[in-house]
Order: sequence, then structure tokens, then C-alpha cells
Amino acid sequence: NLAVIDRKEHNRHEQPGKTPFLRYPLFGETFMWLTESPSKAVYAKAPEYAGTKRYERLIALIDLNDEDCYFLDIFRTQGGKEHTKFIRNGFSELTVKGPGLLHTEDIYHPDALMRNYKKAVNPIFGWHADFLCKDLYEVLEPDMKLYLRYTSLNTANAIYTAESKVCKSWETGIPEIAGQEHWIPTVMEMKIGEDDDFQSAFVSTYEPHTGTPSITEITRSPAFDDESNILSDMNVALKIKTDQGFTDYILAKDPEQDGNMNAFSIRTDALFCFVRVYDDNKEPVIKGSKGSIITFKNMIYRFE
Repeated sequence: NLAVIDRKEHNRHEQPGKTPFLRYPLFGETFMWLTESPSKAVYAKAPEYAGTKRYERLIALIDLNDEDCYFLDIFRTQGGKEHTKFIRNGFSELTVKGPGLLHTEDIYHPDALMRNYKKAVNPIFGWHADFLCKDLYEVLEPDMKLYLRYTSLNTANAIYTAESKVCKSWETGIPEIAGQEHWIPTVMEMKIGEDDDFQSAFVSTYEPHTGTPSITEITRSPAFDDESNILSDMNVALKIKTDQGFTDYILAKDPEQDGNMNAFSIRTDALFCFVRVYDDNKEPVIKGSKGSIITFKNMIYRFE
């Protein structure tokens, strides 16, 4: 579940006596943490593996209640001309709603262990995919159906679906399952720039559910600076409505963007800003990281 630049493999950084297949973490930096409920987030970067100027990812886990949650995923890259994000979910069945997918001879990469490609050009904004999990290891309750909904919040040039080859188990001590071949569903979102210094941000949410997601609507808004100039789409502003009695607002500023960002009556200099507004008008929840201030309506939240 990473971004691929110009259909190239990641750079290998070998260490003596260790296989490069595992990509031992010689590089990388985690430069933001947030651990305060109901939002937890981490931001890391490792451009050395992609050989690009930027290769960084913000992941946030948002609690909906004591049992349910959703994830926000922002993958920012710069360098190369074609950026493709891969999305996989293990053993599952895939249903995609929105784009009209057609069989294609574009196999993306001749060495990829993938098959059954479909493609849609210029897909509609906000399409989603549901992965229905196959309980191969019998860990779910009987008759339980568990889904993972992936919602794209991008303007992409194309999306693909395909199947990727995996092995059910590498455990040689269990001959009946060792080496068994499986094909898992795969989604790929592609963005294409005009030159070899293209920058992009893949923005999406993931929500596990058992038939009816708690998220009812997601809006992505432009973000503005303090002079009302529109910021690049490397800056992310989301309004996430739920059936849990609240709406979440998330602003994620590009680390290379100076000053404040503004959207949804929120102003902040934080790399990650979370505001939960309740339908019954009780006091909102306001959290932030890697910044100093969040203002929302007549409230001011300061932090370090």
C-alpha cells in the first residue's frame, strides 16, 4: 500500500549479511505525533527509497465510538512524472462504485505478479471501493460480514483494479497450506504531471464496517491563506459527517506551506488539526500537532 513513481521499484539499500528484499530502514524520519483521543496521527518521510524530493505519509486513526473508527491517509510525493498509489486489503472480494471500469491490456509493469486489469480514465471525485473480507483463518464471529471501505478524495487521471498474487502461508511445517497461491484484489490510483518534478497528494479514508458505514458524507474543500489566496491541493481540508451525532473537520497543512491555512471557519498553523462538532451543540473537541494555534469560530486553542 505505497506510492510508486514512474513505475519504478524502490531503491535498494543493502546492508552486509541482510537481504535487500526487506528494505531495512536505513533512512526515514518521523516528525509528527499526536496521541490524544479521539484522534491519533503520525507523519513520516523517507524520500531516499523512492529517489524523489518528497515521499511522505500522514496516517490518522479517528475513533467513532468505543468499537468503531476510520483512518485518514495522506501520501505526499514530489519527483517524477507519474505517481500511482496501490491499495490492497488481503483476502477479500472487491466492489467499486463510481467509475466505469473496463478491461485493459495495460498491465502496468511486466514484472508485477498481477492479472485481470481493469481501467477507468478520469474517474469521478469521491468514488469508493468496498473490500468484503474472506475469513480464511476463521477469526470472525459466525455469519459476520466485515468490510473495509476505501474512499478516494482525489482528482486522478486514471484508476485500475487488478488481482495481486500472494501466498496463504510460507510456513513449511504446515504442508496442506504452505505455498498455496491466492489472488487478492488491488486498486491503483494514478496521477500524471506535466514534467519530471510533479508533486501530488493522495488523500483517502478507510472505514471498517459490517454493512452500513458510519461516515455518511465527506467534503473536501479548498484551503486558503490569511489573504484569501487559494493554497495548493497538497494542503487538505475535510468535512466528515457521521451517523454518530457529530461531524469531524480535519485540516492537514503541507509542511512546505508557510503561514496559516483556513477552511470551514477554522484557522491554524498546525500540520494536523482535528475539530469534532456535535449535533447537540455540546463543547467541540479540538486537537492539533506540530503548530501553535487553532481558532474555530470564537474559540482559540493554543498548544506547543
